[in-house]
Amino acid sequence: MIDRAAIAREAMRSALQVRRNLAISREQPVNPFETAEALGIDVWFTDTPSLEGMYARTDDARIFVPSLNHRPFGRVSFSCAHELGHAQLGHGDHVDQYLESGVADSDPKELGANVFASSLLLPRPAVCEAFRVRGVDPATAPDLTMLSVAFEMNVGLDTLIKHLRWGLDLIDGTAFVRLKKLSPKGIRAKHFGAHRSLSTVVPLDEAWRSSAIDIEVGHAIAIPKGLVAKDGLQPHLTPLGSTPSHQLWQASRPGVAFLEWPDRRTHIRVARAGFQGQWRFRYLEDSEPE
Repeated sequence: MIDRAAIAREAMRSALQVRRNLAISREQPVNPFETAEALGIDVWFTDTPSLEGMYARTDDARIFVPSLNHRPFGRVSFSCAHELGHAQLGHGDHVDQYLESGVADSDPKELGANVFASSLLLPRPAVCEAFRVRGVDPATAPDLTMLSVAFEMNVGLDTLIKHLRWGLDLIDGTAFVRLKKLSPKGIRAKHFGAHRSLSTVVPLDEAWRSSAIDIEVGHAIAIPKGLVAKDGLQPHLTPLGSTPSHQLWQASRPGVAFLEWPDRRTHIRVARAGFQGQWRFRYLEDSEPE
């Protein structure tokens, strides 16, 4: 029988050490692709629907994940953090095949990589801070706030909700049952019904802390009205429409745009739809508009 507690402790320590080594506070959101690159591991997006993720320990260590044609961004992000866990925990070359429910943790290495990923992306201080600055309790947070926090923390909505219940014990069973009924598709339909066909809408709010948002051509962001100057969005994003509370902008060209908040700037990094290749080159601009 494996010592799950010992494996989890080692993985958690490793993830927090990565944050310390890269001078990332426990309260900050983390981008796992940037983290891997900072640790000298190249990240590649591939047209491989059967792949959940792969770590290859070579002279130039690499992580491979499926393109967003095959998985939502939050799941690909978690897969990257999971493979980074295999690397940091010394597991050697590793391939995780796609499973509908995600990577199983009955294997000690899989358990360790899962805990590493959760501890890197969703440590308690970062999750608590995300809800604190929004002035809400995770157990009673509005659905759009939950989706915003999930995007800010670079995880899927389902992953966030499960971690709130089973990883951090920040919500009880009643709240868990209620929140588990939420889905990004349902939230999009409720709040942005005229644009429900969009595969991805990132809802921003005045408490957004992450310095960058990663989307692809065809995705959209929802900006609270009156909070930002939008001069930096064009030509990479174009106006799509509005609701009583938000303006929608759709990504139309690869490249880096930005939002100007009253006290900070958030970069919007737009990749080609279904991008395949090395992560660091996702945002190269086209020579001509699409």
